[in-house]
Amino acid sequence: MQPISSFFKKIFAAVLALVMLLLPAQPAGDVQLMLPEITTDTETVAVTMTNHGDDVIGYGLDAFTVEKRTAFGWTSLQKTGNYVVAAVMMSLAPGETGTLHVNFPLVYGKTPDTGLYRFHFHYFVNTEKRIASVTFAVQPA
Repeated sequence: MQPISSFFKKIFAAVLALVMLLLPAQPAGDVQLMLPEITTDTETVAVTMTNHGDDVIGYGLDAFTVEKRTAFGWTSLQKTGNYVVAAVMMSLAPGETGTLHVNFPLVYGKTPDTGLYRFHFHYFVNTEKRIASVTFAVQPA
């Protein structure tokens, strides 16, 4: 009975990942995030952020975290710390779109494995810290 249950869990995860890739991302509060298709060979990802709010948002170039779905829930990927980011505050006015480039080997030490991930974008509206998130699947190359 165990192998059948495991098989159906894998089928469900694959269907869920496919649906998430086909549906457009919904705005997460003030900010909508869009990611391209990502495979195990993907090194750099261009994350597109669109400000749908009424206020200017501010963010840093390292204002993101990534989590991977495991059997125990969401687990944060640890950044290597082997890179330098200029301490510059970027901004997006209402209606504007910007791009954040994430280099997986540089930031996390390797390209992503297959699985389900969640990208968190940390930003400020006035002095209030907010987070926009999007879930994405990494497919085999």
